[in-house]
Amino acid sequence: MDSPPSVASLFCVGLSGLVLSDEDKRVLSLGVGGIVLFSRNVDTPEQVAMLIEEARGYAGDEVLASVDQEGGNVARLEKGFQRIPTMRTLGEVIAQDPDKLSIAYEVGQCLGQDLRGVGFDMDFAPVLDVDTNPDNPVIGDRSISNDPKLVAKVGQQLIAGLQSQGIVACGKHFPGHGDTQQDSHFELPRLPHAMDRMEEIELYPFAHVVGEDAKQGALAIMTAHVVFDAIHNEMPGTLCPEVLTDRLRKAMEFEGLCISDCMEMKAIADGAFWGGTVGACVRGIGAGLDMALVCHTHEVMHASIDAVDAALKDNTLSEARVAQALARLERARGFRRELRNSTIAPFEPSDAFRQFIGSSTATGADPTWETVVG
Repeated sequence: MDSPPSVASLFCVGLSGLVLSDEDKRVLSLGVGGIVLFSRNVDTPEQVAMLIEEARGYAGDEVLASVDQEGGNVARLEKGFQRIPTMRTLGEVIAQDPDKLSIAYEVGQCLGQDLRGVGFDMDFAPVLDVDTNPDNPVIGDRSISNDPKLVAKVGQQLIAGLQSQGIVACGKHFPGHGDTQQDSHFELPRLPHAMDRMEEIELYPFAHVVGEDAKQGALAIMTAHVVFDAIHNEMPGTLCPEVLTDRLRKAMEFEGLCISDCMEMKAIADGAFWGGTVGACVRGIGAGLDMALVCHTHEVMHASIDAVDAALKDNTLSEARVAQALARLERARGFRRELRNSTIAPFEPSDAFRQFIGSSTATGADPTWETVVG
């Protein structure tokens, strides 16, 4: 495969295990733009730091190292890292006492310090989905609240806290996964709501977060593999220009990095209409994605990169669209460099934060709040 690094850099890929496999090395050497770690890649802080450093040796120093570290049950990093309660718990605390909104900023700081300490650049957090469906099988207590205004306020503080520690925040899942009845890991959900309802509930947190200054608002947004009937009754948001370009870019004026959820999730992989994962990567980038996640299968990673390369060569994908995506990736890298080169104040937890952590069932790790490595 001779795919140019400029095309491979539109992909964020998963790794096999605790150390790089030969297949990992081959994919990384294409010049992918990002890596994402899962529980299968994580043991100790020292091991995580070594894995990220080794991956950079193959993909380049600018590769963005990412992880889903939300708090609650979605925390890939456990041993040697501070455990954070669920976002629902955080939202409940702040709903009961609005003066405790600053705890959300400290949660972001705590997460960011842990991630920065082992070499991560981006956290796929916070979840900005509104918890309006108690039967939702995939969001639930990952959501801050069923109140979109509270989701927006807390989300802004989480983002600012993460970024204060040099970590790029990625709000998710645009334009909203909170009211679905299905889990997009296994099937394609559909939301029938009218647009006025979506603007009031689902879209509200995203609109307010992306409208903030770059250092306080989301630098990246992750998409939802959900069909939104009011916008397009066939295409999931991840593949839909009416969602990614018309709503996110034009209506909300978002200029940050737009990243897909994993393209190997069944909601996308089983879609024959758009050609499964491989076809979806081409269609999604054409619709407005700047980076596609392919997290599990090396053959699919290679095939997807090849397909985007071929689409660029035969003008299915325009050079202008690819150049736009690459420019946004470079902008995110620039923010990362700027954040890392600035003076980062160490996280000093307040008594309110300590009480929040201590009152939960989350068990932590290093109670000294020091950076876990180095």
